[in-house]
Amino acid sequence: MTHLLTSTSWAFAQMGYGPGVALYTVFGGFAMYSGFQLWKVFMYMDSDRYPMKSYADAFFRVYGRWARHGVNILQAIQLLFTVSILILSNGQSISQISKGSICFIVCLVIFMAAGIVVGQIRTLQRFSWLANFAIWINLLILFIV
Repeated sequence: MTHLLTSTSWAFAQMGYGPGVALYTVFGGFAMYSGFQLWKVFMYMDSDRYPMKSYADAFFRVYGRWARHGVNILQAIQLLFTVSILILSNGQSISQISKGSICFIVCLVIFMAAGIVVGQIRTLQRFSWLANFAIWINLLILFIV
């Protein structure tokens, strides 16, 4: 059972079309319902005097200051985990491309440094060629595969 939980791609490959479509439909319904709830909260609680800028503002209005801080801390932890997953997965990709000739930690640092450099870009107006290049690379990979 633990192997099934750790290897999700294997589990989905063994699931089949019927259960897979059912699973995505159920999770899509849950996402739609939670999005509807968020929409209602923002529509009913937003005002010109007290604008709703984040999820923490909604919790602040209902529960007070401690809830705002708690939500902000939880979102900071989520952001940390999301960035960690991105660095680990893309560092693993760099390691596989280099076929082990570069230390894994160095691969992580390479992707992290690239993310820091790209993250400093304030506007992507001058970098439209980069987005265009990314699309053409994706198409090239699609056709090669």
